[in-house]
Amino acid sequence: VIILTDYNLSDQFKINHWTRAAGKKFIAADIFGLVGSVFNDFGPKHVVEDANGEACVEVYVEHIDKITGDVICLEETRHNLSDGDHVTFSEVKGMTELNGCQPRKITVINPAKFNIGDLSNLSNYKEGGKAIQVKMPIEVSHKSLTASIEEPEFLISDFAKLERPSQFHILLQALHDFRQKNGRLPNSYDSSDADQVYDLAQTINDRTKAKVEKVDKKLCDLLCFGSRGSLCPMAGFIGGVTAQEVMKVISRGSHL
Repeated sequence: VIILTDYNLSDQFKINHWTRAAGKKFIAADIFGLVGSVFNDFGPKHVVEDANGEACVEVYVEHIDKITGDVICLEETRHNLSDGDHVTFSEVKGMTELNGCQPRKITVINPAKFNIGDLSNLSNYKEGGKAIQVKMPIEVSHKSLTASIEEPEFLISDFAKLERPSQFHILLQALHDFRQKNGRLPNSYDSSDADQVYDLAQTINDRTKAKVEKVDKKLCDLLCFGSRGSLCPMAGFIGGVTAQEVMKVISRGSHL
């Protein structure tokens, strides 16, 4: 896993290009005062073996219908499974072919019943049994840093500020460009430096596919005025998220 912190965006592009070619995992983290980012690129074919990190569901069975393929949980216990989950079985009497069987994909019927498909070629069910969830590997394709910047996907967290993520997307690129050209971040509360970043942001906005209607000058100023700040809470949060992503990619868990 290659982890970058406080690198210029141009260097991040180069290293990310190399990691994709070499089959390595890439993480880049940045903090600019009260604004931070973490980017993951685990390649075009990253396998996730545990999508949620939770313990596998186990539920006792009351009946298995050979004709319909329906599994009814004991005393209508909630199974907490979802469509597309997979299960195997143990301790089933009669329909013993299910014990230790290859994982079967389920369709949820209701909170206490699910379907496991065709059972017509199996023995008749007698009693007992336990359904055990099996987590199946999922292949996830990650976009490169270049592609992600050109075609970003935003998760809206504040519906009162719908454009805020796309504004920061433009402004952070401009901040990187400023640092690349000047060898430093904007000076604290320096309006001249903030104006330079704003001009760079407008240039980026003119050429990018991920445009905003108008670059927010006030937001740009606030970002620039505090971009040199190194705050313990931000470092702790961004550092913690980054470390967690490292642990998850090593263990093939779910990611950002």
